[in-house]
Amino acid sequence: MKQFKISLIVLLSIIFTNLSFAQNLVINEVMSSNSITLQDNTGNYPDWIEIYNNSDSPINLNGYGLSDDDLLPFKWVFPNGTLGSHKFLIVFASGTSDISDFQNLHTNFKIKSSGEPITLTNAGGQLVDHLVATVIPPDVSLGRQPDGSPNWFYFSNGEATPGASNNNASGTSGLTDPPVFSNLGGFYSGSVTISILVSSPQTTVYYTTNGAKPTEQSQVYTSSITLTKTTVVRAIALEAGMLPSKTITNTYLINERNNLPVISISTDSANFFDQNTGIYVSGPNANPPNPDNPDERANYWQDWEKPIHIEMYEPDGTQGFSIDAGIKIHGGYSREYLQKSFAIFARGRYGYSEIKYKIFPDLDIDKFQALVLRNSGQDWDNTMFRDAMQESLVKETGLDIRAYRPAVLFIDGEYWGIFNIREKENEHYLASHHGVDPDNVTRLELDGEAKQGDPSEYNAMYNFIKNNDMSVTSNYEYIKTQMDVNNFITYMVSEIYFNNVDWPGSNIKYWKSNSPDGKWRWILQDTDFGFGLYDISNNGAPKDGYRHKTLDFATATNGPSWPNPPWSTLLLRKLLENQEFKTNFINTFADFSNTYFVPQTVVAKINQMKTVIAPEMPYHLGKWHTNKEPNYQLFPETMSDWYNNVQKMVDFANNRLPFIRDNYVTKFNLS
Repeated sequence: MKQFKISLIVLLSIIFTNLSFAQNLVINEVMSSNSITLQDNTGNYPDWIEIYNNSDSPINLNGYGLSDDDLLPFKWVFPNGTLGSHKFLIVFASGTSDISDFQNLHTNFKIKSSGEPITLTNAGGQLVDHLVATVIPPDVSLGRQPDGSPNWFYFSNGEATPGASNNNASGTSGLTDPPVFSNLGGFYSGSVTISILVSSPQTTVYYTTNGAKPTEQSQVYTSSITLTKTTVVRAIALEAGMLPSKTITNTYLINERNNLPVISISTDSANFFDQNTGIYVSGPNANPPNPDNPDERANYWQDWEKPIHIEMYEPDGTQGFSIDAGIKIHGGYSREYLQKSFAIFARGRYGYSEIKYKIFPDLDIDKFQALVLRNSGQDWDNTMFRDAMQESLVKETGLDIRAYRPAVLFIDGEYWGIFNIREKENEHYLASHHGVDPDNVTRLELDGEAKQGDPSEYNAMYNFIKNNDMSVTSNYEYIKTQMDVNNFITYMVSEIYFNNVDWPGSNIKYWKSNSPDGKWRWILQDTDFGFGLYDISNNGAPKDGYRHKTLDFATATNGPSWPNPPWSTLLLRKLLENQEFKTNFINTFADFSNTYFVPQTVVAKINQMKTVIAPEMPYHLGKWHTNKEPNYQLFPETMSDWYNNVQKMVDFANNRLPFIRDNYVTKFNLS
């Protein structure tokens, strides 16, 4: 029945498409990837749909339905409002429904640039118009010409006419078929010769080998290309009277090691290294010690996003994914290092709203909106896996941690060393792991700073805990309705065992679903200072950090502004007033001491992760050997140095439990 229903709708759509010139109301123009063409009333650039009244009389749209699903014609419903004769109405397909202003309407769905149907249905349930699923390139619209006619054309950037007539716009009838490479990207020995094929002899191919996106000013392909070193080849096809094809990108990894997966990023080098606009360089205004001062901020401290193409190749040479995406520099003060972290974003304006690939073999998720290519943060000059190792120890507890997979990165064909592929802990992470609505969550960090949503509920809970006696059962029972207490205990016990001394006054993130039963939960992230990396002896920690009394540190009433100010320790301090909470807190540490934190278990995990990246480390060290800031450790010069750094984690694992156990015993006066 469902198949018949779909077929019937498609049939009707064909009929309406062919007769649309006779319709009073039509879908006249659509843009599914809008980044610069039309700004909405909130300052954003969402997808948009243009409705045109092709009649001589005004039409009231009250109750009409607009949808991107043939089976849900009333997915979004128009409010009361009239569209005048031969007038145009823009509806923003932003994914956030808003019907409060008839001139600034927003639907509850977005439009996939890969193509999906758009239906317009009248209040009586009759199909008025239907646009079949069609691929539309970024900042290109698909519209009727003349207005209301059955003839559809692509209008490239500058030719789209949102809210106005298409009649005088310069349109093209289609997209050029993309070129086909004789050899796909991957690992090759010696050299590789590639040919680029097209579907029509009237088609011209333009290509680049420096990572930049090809244009009509790029080199024209005339004969096969022989490569003898790792190279990114990017090509477009163009036929007269048509729009250019999508860009096809392949990275040929020639005589490279395949110890680890390979990520290849290609982009115009100016996006990274131009002194004025490049995201990787200091730029003209840099004063790195003052990143909070906009006038003295280095380029790599700016929230700038640049377009890239990103590919992933498995060690066996198979391609995992290949998409256009956006990139930003990621992280805190680790941005100062020569090897910087990246955040990768799949967005509709690049043609892909998600990365569809099972990047992490042990994680049952195969769609990602964002990824982080991490330089291991403050551990960059030490082991390259400290944070990932610590998070992996408590993977089975239910804490929100970020999956990890080490990989090698190339930028425009140049080796860039080892990076840690990590999940990005944003709203899409929460949707993937918890099944929540990504647009209906509150995400906070530090002292209630909002990343998404309203912090008022958290502030109310915080103030309740601050101003009330938590030993009173009713007060504690109320808090149990506001926060996931077991999650909070697991989070605190883990951070304390790790001896993360860049916490709790920093690197703290927490969230809740805004559904009626939502509770606050904490995300484990950025534990780089853990396992004895950093000497915080001025706060009582000797250099062999396994002796540090981190429980006292995490409950201090008068800590400094960094790393443990009073606001950051208040929740744990106050909740420990309650006997039930204190008992669970102590017992959780005891349970973890006998399971996740057993020295043999931890050492085995360290050795396992060490073994995976050890074959690649000599090349990584060769790429990045340098001193960083003088008050930090020296970047390891040799593999012996690196093994010594790993051994310090092993020493921490073998020695930590007796000291932290004694901290619990002393603080709580236990036998």
